[in-house]
Amino acid sequence: MNEVQDKKQRRPHGSGAVYRTANGTWIAARELPPDRATGNRRRLTAKGKTKAKALGRLKTKAKEYERTGKIASSTSPLLRDWSERWLKEIATVGVRPKTARSLEVQMERICNLIGGVRLGRLEPSDMRVCVAGLEETLAPLTVRVTWATFVRCMRDAVREGLIRDNPCDMVDSPSGRRQDFLILTPAQATKLCSDEVELMWKLDWVLGYQTGMRTGERRGITFDELVTIDGVPCIHVKRQLQRIADDEPKWPKRMAFVPIPQGDHEWLVPPKTEAGNRLIPLPAETLALMGKWREMRRTMGYGEDPLDLLFIDDKHGGRAVTGARERYMFEKALKHSGLPHVRIHSMRHTLITALAQQNLPEAIRLAYVGHEDGKVDAQYQHMSVQSLVAAAQAANRLIGVRQ
Repeated sequence: MNEVQDKKQRRPHGSGAVYRTANGTWIAARELPPDRATGNRRRLTAKGKTKAKALGRLKTKAKEYERTGKIASSTSPLLRDWSERWLKEIATVGVRPKTARSLEVQMERICNLIGGVRLGRLEPSDMRVCVAGLEETLAPLTVRVTWATFVRCMRDAVREGLIRDNPCDMVDSPSGRRQDFLILTPAQATKLCSDEVELMWKLDWVLGYQTGMRTGERRGITFDELVTIDGVPCIHVKRQLQRIADDEPKWPKRMAFVPIPQGDHEWLVPPKTEAGNRLIPLPAETLALMGKWREMRRTMGYGEDPLDLLFIDDKHGGRAVTGARERYMFEKALKHSGLPHVRIHSMRHTLITALAQQNLPEAIRLAYVGHEDGKVDAQYQHMSVQSLVAAAQAANRLIGVRQ
């Protein structure tokens, strides 16, 4: 009789165990999948003064684990819940704060459209709703980047065993066609630099167009980056200036960063990519212009310690030049020179386009501008009228109109 009662009172298989310790505390436990790295056993536990409280707390913990897909359940987690776990445990581990924030924003866009659907129930119609919603409110390139993040998120859901197939494969990826991107010609860039009357901004524009340095790399130039290699004056690009709104951003442990005391949440961080760490030789004219600015800078009372910034905002107490301030001055310079409105990042496009037309070896071009491969470099190249004229002349030679 007692054996029959014991069998009836036994808890279902897989529901775990519950026991009472010597001090009277009840502990409920449930097995979890082994640790992937070590293979060690893992358990989910909860304590309580009574057996019922311990079991109740364990049930609450288990539901939270099931919600985000950490342990198997009869239903797959909601996309919104899986996204939360994916961002916290997978996607943002070891990345820069700005990258982490970008991923969060991208997944928020997706979840605002279909976040209430369970992973296992995502249908082609859900995917089409998602794509249409993104394309309705975002620029094509932003749609493509956001969709790529969603694909990664779903790929990891497959790897975690939450779903069998990636639902993003149910529809064609958004095209994300590039919008028209206007740049200045080398002649127009020369005019802009020549017309600038303020010495610091003239140097900034010259470096932007001659070196192709990104705006954060230029604003983040420190005096320890001004070096001479084999008798050649160079800028050794080791860092970039980046604004992070958080008071204490979570930086990857491998990344060296330096806060700027005079800045508004400004930090010196490594370049965008490994290829961004590079040497850029300085022509004699540019070096002379930099020398004039350094002399003026010293007369204003600013030093040249290794981590002091070359470019400073004297109107705001010598703090770091913000991106907004630089963009304002660039737009002002364009207007002063009577040139069309272009984005400040177009400086880099102008240089890369010009270098591509000089028949320089690709390896040299990539090293000079800090690109890792030719595919990225090709996205920065624009067709000039002169290039098209050359093509037209070649076509005329081959298929010319004979009088």
